[in-house]
Amino acid sequence: MSFLDQYQNDIFVSYSHVDNLADMDGQQCVSMIVRQMRSILKQRLSRDGVEIYWDDSHLRANQVVDEALQAQVASSGIMLAVTSPAYFDPDSYTLKELEWFLQQPGAGDRLFVLEVLPVDNENEMHPEVFTRKRFQFWQASGGAVGTPMILDPRHDRQPYMTALTEFCGQLRERLVGLKKEAGGIAPGSAQPAEPAATVLLCQTTDDLEYERGQVRSALQQFNIRVLPEMEYPQGGKEFRQAYEADLAEAGMVVQLMGRAGGRMPADMPNGYLSYQCDAAISAGKPLVAWRHPEVEPSEIENSVHRAQLQRAEVITCGLESLKTLIVKSLEEQKRPAREVRSSLIFIGADRTDMPLAKELLQALSKRGLPVAVPIYEGTPDEIQEDLTENLIDSDSVIFVHGAAPTKWVRSFMRRLSRSLADRSGPPDCTAMIKAPPPKSEGVNFSFPNLQIIDCTDGFDVERIISQMELKL
Repeated sequence: MSFLDQYQNDIFVSYSHVDNLADMDGQQCVSMIVRQMRSILKQRLSRDGVEIYWDDSHLRANQVVDEALQAQVASSGIMLAVTSPAYFDPDSYTLKELEWFLQQPGAGDRLFVLEVLPVDNENEMHPEVFTRKRFQFWQASGGAVGTPMILDPRHDRQPYMTALTEFCGQLRERLVGLKKEAGGIAPGSAQPAEPAATVLLCQTTDDLEYERGQVRSALQQFNIRVLPEMEYPQGGKEFRQAYEADLAEAGMVVQLMGRAGGRMPADMPNGYLSYQCDAAISAGKPLVAWRHPEVEPSEIENSVHRAQLQRAEVITCGLESLKTLIVKSLEEQKRPAREVRSSLIFIGADRTDMPLAKELLQALSKRGLPVAVPIYEGTPDEIQEDLTENLIDSDSVIFVHGAAPTKWVRSFMRRLSRSLADRSGPPDCTAMIKAPPPKSEGVNFSFPNLQIIDCTDGFDVERIISQMELKL
């Protein structure tokens, strides 16, 4: 019995029999995937599981078989194309199956692609496969050549099960969606709880699919709806339309970044990563951009991607810390706005620049404004705690870059960037005062709406105050 009442088969598996040839141990790749997929979906949907059709008979090339197979394709809710170079052989039956399926109304939203081996020349792909996100089910072998190899549970048990479980999660979501569209009630989903929040988990490069799956799973455990529900079509115009539709529904956008910059189509010259971040910021959506501490921007050759990794919004932490940060930030969004109070100004400065900071503190204090500067007495934990609280609670953040090394300034800006997740909104004023001595190089670090006041020719407090965009 199928899960979808409106279809005879829930899933039709289209694959090349070449990819299911037994290896030296007698294992068959596609057979193993289908068995595991059936078990995982049965656990996630109902005791009856799903009806999966796949032809393992090797019978082909006669009209009766053609008609029977075409009927099975037409009566299937989802097609799973298990692709490889052999799948796109012009004489293969797989392309016939794909065309038969695509003739059905709404078939484009019901096609999933599991890539067991990559194609050397993407121009050989069917357009419907080329223009959509393909779920990678292979990894490059070690060594200089890096030959693609199908994931094998005998040697790659954890990545194999992680990839298959994540993929089955996407299949489950689409199956449940199709059942709801037909007016049915999905087992276990009769009265779903209202999502606690909606997060748009941006498309990323293939090397981060595992981390993206981990973040998705973690958020779903907190009843957080994660978009996209289906992978985006590839290609500038189509991608933008699908992404912007999800962006309108999202309460937060999360972008994972790795060493690879990803594809840059002609109508999206800076690539998918840059576009997604820029669109989120333009739409006024809270953005959490992340890279692992092991990814060092200075080692990235591609200048566009290197600049992307150095954006002010990018935080650097472990994957578990990222999950916690996202959930915490979503909880903060639900809290009532803080009570309006008179503006608190925090002046950040390294020890070497504290005399200049205190000079500015005195001038602002005379105007009746609450002002704070860092403390450098106490335990390291007390000093850091005080700094964090000031960055979160201050309405204006000013920092002095005089004799302090550039490394201190960059560290301060990173800490300020991380504090945004704990604030109810960005500071009213964020300013950097470039104090003597003159600097030969910049800090190479941007921050949204950062005001830079150049006083390297002389630290004039009154001139600084007159130029700062403070709410006095």
